[in-house]
Amino acid sequence: MKGKRYLSTEAPPIPLPSCTQEACACVYVHFDDRRATQRRDVYLHGAYEQGERKQERRAQNGRRQSDRLLFGAGH
Repeated sequence: MKGKRYLSTEAPPIPLPSCTQEACACVYVHFDDRRATQRRDVYLHGAYEQGERKQERRAQNGRRQSDRLLFGAGH
């Protein structure tokens, strides 16, 4: 078991049934995250910034009949 990582809900109870030690000294060590590296792609960061600079192209009013009544669109 030494060096093996488990999710807290999947870790086996200690002492293990097969343990041969008279007094078990095993302990669990908590790790903050199992990911070895950052998963966010640094190259995508520019795409997020670019989206913030572009003008909003979506229509302000909805296309539903109820939206037209609320906003007074003459469609």
